Amino acid sequence: MIKVILYAEDIAKAYAIANLRWNGKENFGSTRNYGKSKTSERVHQIGALGEVAVAKYYNLDIDTLPRIQGDNGSDFLCHSKHIDVQTTSYNPPHLKYDVKHPFRADIVILVRRITEDSYEIAGWITSEKFEELNTTRDYGYGLRKFVTPNDLMLPEKLSEII
Repeated sequence: MIKVILYAEDIAKAYAIANLRWNGKENFGSTRNYGKSKTSERVHQIGALGEVAVAKYYNLDIDTLPRIQGDNGSDFLCHSKHIDVQTTSYNPPHLKYDVKHPFRADIVILVRRITEDSYEIAGWITSEKFEELNTTRDYGYGLRKFVTPNDLMLPEKLSEII
């Protein structure tokens, strides 16, 4: 895993991106209920923090445009590859997708949030490999397809592709 430290300006950038995205969805009425543990706004913040960590490590530009109906499963476009970033606080991190929602990006990068300013890029996987290797589990909020860190490619290897 690759450790990425976010500084105050990185965190402020992530919060600004999350607020742009969340405010548009809130006003449109498309927020989801995440239960007791997180608000929709906080989920957007954690996702944006993970994207900033990935952008910082791989030197990618972040798409800051608010999209009322979401990003269609892609946070970055690089060399014609759609890349999604999934951020989790769980250790070990599992890359999870709702069984009802298709894996839409070409590549997904899994990021583990350690603290508000500390992240680990756990690895990445292609959509084809995810479909080949995933298993199904109920994490308490419905069935999810998932893979573990052992199924992921090393973060450094992605630099060869993007």
